[in-house]
Amino acid sequence: RWLLHRKPSTHKVKARLVAQQVRYGRDELDTYAATASMTGLRLLIALMLLNRQHGEDWCLFLGDVKVAFPHASLPLGRRVILQPPPTDAEPGWLWMASKALYGLRESPRLFQEWLSETVGRHGWQRMKLDPMLYFHAETGAIMSVWADDMLIALRRSDMQKIQKTIDEEIDVKWGPEITKHEWSRYLGKEWRLCGDDQLVVRMPTSYWSELLTEWDLADCRAVSTPGEVGSDKPEDEM
Repeated sequence: RWLLHRKPSTHKVKARLVAQQVRYGRDELDTYAATASMTGLRLLIALMLLNRQHGEDWCLFLGDVKVAFPHASLPLGRRVILQPPPTDAEPGWLWMASKALYGLRESPRLFQEWLSETVGRHGWQRMKLDPMLYFHAETGAIMSVWADDMLIALRRSDMQKIQKTIDEEIDVKWGPEITKHEWSRYLGKEWRLCGDDQLVVRMPTSYWSELLTEWDLADCRAVSTPGEVGSDKPEDEM
């Protein structure tokens, strides 16, 4: 089917063809996909901050792989038959997929294998203990990949070189650098540097507003503590 999504910021509608896999019939390992660990992410941040403390001009910047999964192709001999969506269906015709479409259970794994092979041609080494953490030996850069979101720590002087080599084969929308001047969105949270030795991560304010609205508490009176300090009221009345 076609999955439509309207972006609130631009009011543009993004259409994505999504497969609805109804039959499994394959080994579980065929659908396994690694997930970036928080330990690897903390290691990346710690090394970046440590280098900044030593006077080196290191930075963090973001990247988003556009239409990530269809970058990868299905293995040779793998036949995936699709029933076209109603808007494109023709009597007596079916579709056969050649790319790792969204909705196929093995697409995340195929994309990760394709990404590892692609960036590997440009000097990135995939870590064995954390498969979604990559190290660039030439520049010392470190990259963490979460689904299709990239977080890269490197020297500022190497930024354009790294972006150029990745752009040669991967369509990436490069996001802003994480700085101490404004908040940057990554993995649903907001990130900002605090000096040269700290990184602050918080939930966006919209999250708390939506949570209060969901629980019908948006109009409640805000207080600094759950109960009145020094009050003589019983605990069950606070």
